[in-house]
Amino acid sequence: MTYEATGDVTSLHQAARHSRDAVDTAGPEHPKYAIYASNLSSALRFEYEQSGTPEALDEAIGHGYYAQAREVLSDINAVMYGRHDPPSRVGLAQAVDTASRKPYWRFRP
Repeated sequence: MTYEATGDVTSLHQAARHSRDAVDTAGPEHPKYAIYASNLSSALRFEYEQSGTPEALDEAIGHGYYAQAREVLSDINAVMYGRHDPPSRVGLAQAVDTASRKPYWRFRP
């Protein structure tokens, strides 16, 4: 994130705005939603640290679930290292991309 390197508050606000747009546009069913939500959570955490605005912290905590939840991380680890098939993991659900018809795994909300 540019803000971390430069301290430029404008780039921090832009990162939060673009991340929020990605989260809102994608929606929870999108395969990259967790990444977008995690990015937004990070940007909002920096906004809170910079400004002290409680709303930024509240929003960051809400979007940080996907990045912080132990169960989700456990599911990802178990699938990646072949200890469990994705269907057996509580936090994952199979979905099919409407355009390509290819299956993928998404986080359960």
